[in-house]
Amino acid sequence: MHAGLNFTERDFFKDKYSSAELTNLLGNLPPSAIFNFKSVAFKKSGLDPQVLTEDRLFELLLDEPRYWRRPLLVVDGAITPGASVKQIAEMLNI
Repeated sequence: MHAGLNFTERDFFKDKYSSAELTNLLGNLPPSAIFNFKSVAFKKSGLDPQVLTEDRLFELLLDEPRYWRRPLLVVDGAITPGASVKQIAEMLNI
């Protein structure tokens, strides 16, 4: 608990998501919704974002945590990737 809030923190660099967990996390969202196309790791990969399918993005997210937009905040089942401190404060009413 922090500032009266209950939360679960997950370091997905150390505790990677399984395929089932990522599917559950995304719900109806496509993997591209949380994929960080601007990350240094992605730019260095040489992959062309124009030809990557959602299935391939899903695989890449499982393999490389640096491809995730961070922080990834989930509040009441709603995902907000890459939230700023201001957005987080607004979402949590703090």
